[in-house]
Amino acid sequence: MGSGGHRFREDGGTGVARTSEGVEADISKIEKLSAGYGGQGTLSLGDRVHTSVAADGTANASAEAGPAPRTDPMSAVNVRLAGPSDADAIAGLSQELLAFYGLPSKHPRAYLGHMIQKHALVENSALEVLIATRRDRTLGFLAYSHYFAIAACRRSFFIQDIFVTRRERTRGTGRALMGALVDIAAERGIDQIDWTTDPWNTKAKRFYDSMGPLLKGEKIFYRMLDPTPAALDPENND
Repeated sequence: MGSGGHRFREDGGTGVARTSEGVEADISKIEKLSAGYGGQGTLSLGDRVHTSVAADGTANASAEAGPAPRTDPMSAVNVRLAGPSDADAIAGLSQELLAFYGLPSKHPRAYLGHMIQKHALVENSALEVLIATRRDRTLGFLAYSHYFAIAACRRSFFIQDIFVTRRERTRGTGRALMGALVDIAAERGIDQIDWTTDPWNTKAKRFYDSMGPLLKGEKIFYRMLDPTPAALDPENND
């Protein structure tokens, strides 16, 4: 996503009105996660993580094998793990993400979808993608990977991208995606979730701050494009 690092977005805050019990449940999940929430479990491309955010603001989530539970398509956002057939929709959203940041898409949508299907939406991929839908229309996605933080001795998720299409922002889609990821983390015994956002993105920061007490830092994010041994040659450095 350019020299500025990964981009993360849920424009416009918390989305649909939530009951106080629903908000407290979200905060409780994150607090338990940061303290080292236990539990074991695995999900594959054939499993479904289902989170629905209804019109009245209530939410529910479950993880199970097979098709996602049925919900009212007019009032709920449904979240599940993406499969190969979702590659084209994710490619379209990725191009929209690039356009939002004023960056050109280097590849046609068809090629981008092919590469996403080939490298991301396969078994044993280092990356997993959650997609949010309503009435079979893809509203947004969240891409994340698993890693082990050596110094902290913690199993961790890192959010690579979270993006919601423009017309769906502020309607609860971003919260549904984050809620589904927290549920997966709890199932797998993940100890922490890391992500970044741009300092100028006040709406995204307000959305993340609404999720409860989060550990923040002032680190600088670096990226080396097209890494080669020559990049580390002292003669090439100032």
